[in-house]
Amino acid sequence: MSVRETVTKAIEEVRKTGAVGSSLEASIVLRTSKSEMKAFLESALPLWPQVAIVSEAAVEFDAAAPELEVKVSRAGGAKCPRCWTWRRDIGASAAAPELCGRCAAVLKEQHKA
Repeated sequence: MSVRETVTKAIEEVRKTGAVGSSLEASIVLRTSKSEMKAFLESALPLWPQVAIVSEAAVEFDAAAPELEVKVSRAGGAKCPRCWTWRRDIGASAAAPELCGRCAAVLKEQHKA
């Protein structure tokens, strides 16, 4: 089973309990006991939220964990109305207080052009 399939399965199990609604409400922690797997997961860490369609992702090493374990919880922060991800930096930009920092920066760049 691929990493993405493992993540998707874990998210679906948590969704069934009602702890999260859409996958964008989720935060994932990818835990592994294998140093090679940890290196791979960390090398792609900035991409995991997009690949898994979640708001947050982290990687942890745990010698007691299996080769890959996925912990799913509700993402922190608030929902950005532009990108729909749950972010802790909503309101960080005075120019766009309703948006997350990433979306505020994108809009700022678009207005420069």
